Amino acid sequence: NTAPAALLTAKSHTTSNDGAYNTSITASCDGTRVGVVTTSGRVHVYDRDGTGATREAFVVDVGCGVNECAFASSADPHVFALACNDGTCKVYDGRMGTSSPVAVYRAPFNLEDVESCALGGDASDALLAVAVGPHIAFYDRRSTSTAPLTIFQDAHSETVTCVRFHPERRSNLYTASV
Repeated sequence: NTAPAALLTAKSHTTSNDGAYNTSITASCDGTRVGVVTTSGRVHVYDRDGTGATREAFVVDVGCGVNECAFASSADPHVFALACNDGTCKVYDGRMGTSSPVAVYRAPFNLEDVESCALGGDASDALLAVAVGPHIAFYDRRSTSTAPLTIFQDAHSETVTCVRFHPERRSNLYTASV
């Protein structure tokens, strides 16, 4: 009988009687961080040490619904992005330990729900891919502009539900839709 490698529990911080549900869990590429998205609009980030023990590093109170959390590659392991249902994708740096994003990218066409996001594009993860409706928008995190670099408008005819960069070939993007 073996013990699990890690046991994570995201506790609700809501004041109502309905406890928060965990809706998504994502591990960083190197496995040292885990993000747990809850229905309370919070993301709990846990650190794992070399022994497999976990501790809650910090909680991000996003202030809106979060559909997904995506970590950058091992080149930038402290950075993660949140696909939000307020029409934004928010990027955080875990070294800051606050609920303030380092960048906020608004979905094009005034769409109100960002389904999925991924950091990649090259070894520095400078590209942010965002799934909004049937479109995929790309943003350059190195730029001071928060406008999309480009938008793939005809890749899918229905809602894009997931975008992922290949873990080793960071310029390859995979998408899924309804």
